Amino acid sequence: MSDATRFTIGEVAAMVGMSAHTIRAWERRYRILTPQRTASGQRRYTMADVELLQQVRLAVASRGLSLKLAVGFAQGRVEEPLETPVDSPDPVPAHDVSVEPPGLWRTVADLLPELIVILDERGAIVDANIACARAAGVLRGDLRGTRLIDLVDPYDRAKAVRVYRPRPAQRRGWELNLRTRMLTGLVSFDCWPVREGGQRRVVMVGRDLTARGEELWVDQVDPPASGGDT
Repeated sequence: MSDATRFTIGEVAAMVGMSAHTIRAWERRYRILTPQRTASGQRRYTMADVELLQQVRLAVASRGLSLKLAVGFAQGRVEEPLETPVDSPDPVPAHDVSVEPPGLWRTVADLLPELIVILDERGAIVDANIACARAAGVLRGDLRGTRLIDLVDPYDRAKAVRVYRPRPAQRRGWELNLRTRMLTGLVSFDCWPVREGGQRRVVMVGRDLTARGEELWVDQVDPPASGGDT
């Protein structure tokens, strides 16, 4: 598997809806995962690792299983329990289990190198894939609410506004110069207006036209961790 389909612990945390600290704790205590390491010791996870974490998290949150039992069930070491335990000796922080799991679209989008972003009618980011977060140099959650024009070169902001105002329209090859922490250069976007729950959205799929496009997928390091473990 190439580096393009391996993820840092910060990216996995954003995809699953858990903290990086909790993922490290689960690895140490239950050996739920054994991620590969880069030459500098940084963790790298596969999509199978992400799916396993999602299964465990759901079993704890929705079925009330203890963490130890949920891990064994997800790994196939124990059979599905007939009864839900009353109490759990291994509580999981509420913020780590309260968010619903990502849908299929995000799982697929996170495997693609294109920049995928969804805007509301005000031009604010509703959701984005990992490639887009990497290009911005932040975690996915930090992108939500960010305005598209804040990621675009000032000279191209008027052109960026036309993506969602006055009325979204389908566009092909809409070129915008981005200026973010990790990407400064020309990106070609295909844009589609869609509706979600009666609200207008714009889906943008961008292809980096600069030579640095492929470099966003390799040699990435984990975000700084609060603890000493990486």
